[in-house]
Amino acid sequence: MRIGDRERWQAERRLRASYLRGELSADTFEGRIAVALDAQHAHDLAPLARDLPSPLDRLRLALGRRARRGDGPALVAPAADAGARLVLGRSRSCDVRFVESTVSRCHAELLRVGDGWLLVDRASTNGTWVNGVRVTRTAVCDGDEIRLGTARVVLRT
Repeated sequence: MRIGDRERWQAERRLRASYLRGELSADTFEGRIAVALDAQHAHDLAPLARDLPSPLDRLRLALGRRARRGDGPALVAPAADAGARLVLGRSRSCDVRFVESTVSRCHAELLRVGDGWLLVDRASTNGTWVNGVRVTRTAVCDGDEIRLGTARVVLRT
């Protein structure tokens, strides 16, 4: 079934709102808007917002009830000296490799600082998130949920 202006407008509105909340990078937003404008059928619009938090996810975050926190695969940080680093991404050269297409080649890195770890986004396309909040640089600790693109892991130290 061909789509009308209303369906296209709804998809654009959701993408724009997600971009303004920092859930999409400018490049990702522009690319998805281009797909929305070129879409011929309703099923072409569905994947554009599939990886974005739903209104229910945002409500849970606002209320402090994260249903997914603590669930998911574990990323076990090795015992390391201060200054050690782990590169996270899709590239074979990364220390921790993800196979999801929403993860950038060199997406982020974990840096050992003192007794803890610092997570630094490396200008990734789809962002780095800790416990549902988009970050560029933040301290992380045991049990924190890290999301790179749509890939989710729980940090275990």
